Amino acid sequence: MIVYKSGDRIKAPSAVMLGMFDGLHIGHKKLIEAAKDAAAEKNLKTVLYTFSSNPKADKVSVITNARKIQLCCEFNVDSIFFEDFTDDFKRKTPAEFIDYLKSELNAAVVVTGFDYRFGFKHEGTVSDLKNCGFDLVVVPEVTFGGEKVSSSAIRQYIENGEIAKANAMLGYPFSFCGTVLKGRSVGRKLGFRTANIEPPKGIVIPKDGVYASRTYVGGKCCNSVTNIGRNPTFNLNKTTIETHIFGFDGEVYGKKIEIEFVEFLRGEIKFSSKEELSAQIAHDVKAAKEILEADDVYKG
Repeated sequence: MIVYKSGDRIKAPSAVMLGMFDGLHIGHKKLIEAAKDAAAEKNLKTVLYTFSSNPKADKVSVITNARKIQLCCEFNVDSIFFEDFTDDFKRKTPAEFIDYLKSELNAAVVVTGFDYRFGFKHEGTVSDLKNCGFDLVVVPEVTFGGEKVSSSAIRQYIENGEIAKANAMLGYPFSFCGTVLKGRSVGRKLGFRTANIEPPKGIVIPKDGVYASRTYVGGKCCNSVTNIGRNPTFNLNKTTIETHIFGFDGEVYGKKIEIEFVEFLRGEIKFSSKEELSAQIAHDVKAAKEILEADDVYKG
């Protein structure tokens, strides 16, 4: 797959998908399917056009750019174009952006959602993309359980710990990666060794609590239980992410792991003793194993 960036020019006539595509959820997949159909009919290449960072500076993202590239490969998209949301770019009028689509992205077909907005102050609407010298495909609203599928809804579900709902809208498990750090070895002393990573920057973090999860180590998928929070029993003052990988005894310090979140188990609890905490962890492990053994929709 080809990765383009700001300043690049696409030479081959293309079916261009427009959007932020944060999460590449089941609604976005409808756009991808429509673009692939149009590209096959007209012998075009598919281009997923997105931004290198979230235009809304105060918003965290659902997935990283690296994950976006990975998913585009899995969805058989020919290329992805990361636009930098510069001051010059955000001042483009709708007409200037349409000219840009034709001159720089070589758009023969444009595929977008029904509510797409573009140009300075979001003045451009889908209607402005009609009769512009390229074919226009507009994908209608996609819903799940009666609710509009959107990155904002998914982000909210994750922040609320409603991971199962977020995963259903994504069509795959929410996850993030991190490098394993040297911890305080508390888990080991309690009989439950954990791999600790720092909360990733710029990515939405599930609410504090314990989750049934899967952890990838060296490409191997392992069932696990993951805790996010400040460990109130030990009065920590910063958020930590600790995952206990079932049946795993390898060395992971300094290695990059990926944690997939499957289901929320419980919120954080302050225990009166280490023994109480250890007993609760054993209960969490049992509950997570039951969930993970039954769950095969998103596995792997």
